[in-house]
Amino acid sequence: MNTGIANPIIIVDEIDKCGRAMTSGGTRVSLPDALLGLLELSSSHAWECPFTRRSFNMSQISWVLTANDIDGIFPPLLDRCRVFHVEYPVPDDLAQLIRAQSSGRIFDEVADLLVERALKATSMGKQPTLRRLQQLIDEAADVSTSPVLH
Repeated sequence: MNTGIANPIIIVDEIDKCGRAMTSGGTRVSLPDALLGLLELSSSHAWECPFTRRSFNMSQISWVLTANDIDGIFPPLLDRCRVFHVEYPVPDDLAQLIRAQSSGRIFDEVADLLVERALKATSMGKQPTLRRLQQLIDEAADVSTSPVLH
């Protein structure tokens, strides 16, 4: 409101995992169905809120939908999206990512051990998820800040 610019970015994470359901009256109720009108430029100019029954201009919103598997996305929703495929990081990028995320939070030796194990797992075809790597960094940081009990 301060800038007079109305162009927020809304991120919907893992859209491929949201389901679609039917009400007892036969109406579809799901996130993909709700997004259809918001992603279509012609209908987003006068989008009607199902709760307030008022129209809003939602055409200036930028939507980012993430997915792990494109096959799980509702086809009409996918038709309204520009798809970017992001590959798993190559070993050098993975090592750099781990070091950047752990910088100042854990000892360099611990970060090096995480890098070594992640690269070994990757070379064996068992790519650790980026979420799991972040959890490991967080756990190591928690251990390093916990008081030592004798």
